[in-house]
Amino acid sequence: MKSSKREIPSDMQVWGWKVAQHAPENNLQQLMEEAPGTGSTESLQQTAPTREAVRRVIENLTPFDRFMVEASHFERLPIRDIAARIGVEKSQAQRLLTRVNNRLATALLDQPAISRKVTMQEAITDPEDWRTAAEEALIVIEQNAAFSPLHKTFEESMQPCIDYVHRGWREVPITLVDEGILDIAITAWLGLNEDAHNRMLDLLCDRQAKYGPNNILKFGTKGIIIRMSDKIERIATASGDFTDETTEDAYMDLVGYAAIHWMLANDIFELPLL
Repeated sequence: MKSSKREIPSDMQVWGWKVAQHAPENNLQQLMEEAPGTGSTESLQQTAPTREAVRRVIENLTPFDRFMVEASHFERLPIRDIAARIGVEKSQAQRLLTRVNNRLATALLDQPAISRKVTMQEAITDPEDWRTAAEEALIVIEQNAAFSPLHKTFEESMQPCIDYVHRGWREVPITLVDEGILDIAITAWLGLNEDAHNRMLDLLCDRQAKYGPNNILKFGTKGIIIRMSDKIERIATASGDFTDETTEDAYMDLVGYAAIHWMLANDIFELPLL
């Protein structure tokens, strides 16, 4: 994180590995199933590190895991055929395949060449204005929310962030803060409907136009954590919608604060709002 000079930098790597662990369609599956020369404009030389990393992972799988991976990702057999081959019921075969895919995803994401390819821990473009940067931040959150198997409460996700505010970065690693903020954003994003998702970017830009960057820059990540904590407390103590804002408003604010944190981490929060 290159953001606040008052805080230890964060590399935001944790925002990358929360991609699909078990979803049937994700970046890892695309990487595994992509036919040579069909899905990437990269040269063979550029993709060599990725292909070598995949080869190492596949070779190190157990015989059973390798069979399941090849049957599902390469042969693309339906689950009923896989079940017949291993002699179990279809439901049990699905559970076994889910576990294999979990182990495969973990092994693949342990490879730096693959992690860089399938995650979005850094800005993928070089945005020249604040709106473009905010849009990219929301894409990161949306992608993680679509593929993450996350099931955490706001309070569980907030705890390392609170510890960070009270105890500082020397006792609480900033990566735990990054993870907590992302987890909160994922939970909030999943609680919003498509219409709210579509309004997020305009909301962020409107707020930036009203307040400017200094209200965030004064307190950096700690200020963001405090604002998020306030929203979570209101959600926890309110019954139904609040008197002055709806639950949807609070969820959108949580997503917005997380997006700002990501922009700070990538040193693009102070871009001009055109």
